[in-house]
Amino acid sequence: MPDFKSLKDLEKYLEKQINDSLKTDVAEKSKNLMEQHIETDVYSTYSPTHYIRTGELLRSVVTNMLDENTLTILNIRSDGTRYIPYVIEYGKGYEWGDGSLDARIGARPFISNTRKELESGLAREFMRDALKKRGLDVK
Repeated sequence: MPDFKSLKDLEKYLEKQINDSLKTDVAEKSKNLMEQHIETDVYSTYSPTHYIRTGELLRSVVTNMLDENTLTILNIRSDGTRYIPYVIEYGKGYEWGDGSLDARIGARPFISNTRKELESGLAREFMRDALKKRGLDVK
């Protein structure tokens, strides 16, 4: 840990550690969490019969920093102008067959399940672990 000549210097240092942690470790763990939910909440619950699963949903998880303090985790999978995560999350908008797939497949809320886990304390845990990895003593 470096020496600080002022509280302002300490504050700058801590902000950098937090922002760098968000961009790296927290982003990666959050992305992995959504990928796990895709596996368990989407892929494991339904075997398609009207299409061949490409795995694109799993490969379409991205993280972005909205500003220095806000990390977003998104799934950007689309099929033309159709946003596929919406169809899966809410179980509405399947385009095959007689229209009964919405009811038969139903909602598979991988996005909201990821959000719930992060909000339940997992995001805080990810940040704490990342800061500890950087040598900071956090509880």
